[in-house]
Amino acid sequence: MRFTRRALLRVFTPLATAALLALPVSPTASATEARTEASCSDICVLGVRAATHSDHDRVVLDLSEGALPEVSSWTNTTGAYDTPADMPQYVTIRSTSYLFLKLFIAHFYDSAGNPTYMSPDVQPFNLPAIKGVQVVGGFEGRAEFALSLGPSTRYSVFTLTQPNRVVIDVYR
Repeated sequence: MRFTRRALLRVFTPLATAALLALPVSPTASATEARTEASCSDICVLGVRAATHSDHDRVVLDLSEGALPEVSSWTNTTGAYDTPADMPQYVTIRSTSYLFLKLFIAHFYDSAGNPTYMSPDVQPFNLPAIKGVQVVGGFEGRAEFALSLGPSTRYSVFTLTQPNRVVIDVYR
């Protein structure tokens, strides 16, 4: 029996796609690997991931085991923030508004000084409400992030356990 190239592609393309999607290459896979190896004195940030839903976009900060950090948040329209040395900086991914998060006590390194945060420091997203996330500080038990937002600034921040994480919902 002779098959055309089109018929073969119709059969094997979905199979190859499914096999590739099953591979653990996402940022959450790295965060999971770090979760099993990280030995943090308090709690460590392992990674960040994002997804869109029907009425909001969600960013999740994956954390190691330990006591959940205190989370504070604020917004601005300039993207300006101060470094630990009080040097003004601007968020890399430009947008119309910005949501800043401070996690206290949380670290990007484990007790031995090994990095636990496996996501990029600047990560663009092509979501309706969230355009990107950036690490903007990590000093003296503070892990700080900035989210570049679209026109919406209505948001909710909360923590979850099993596994530990900070969840940020930005509504459209």
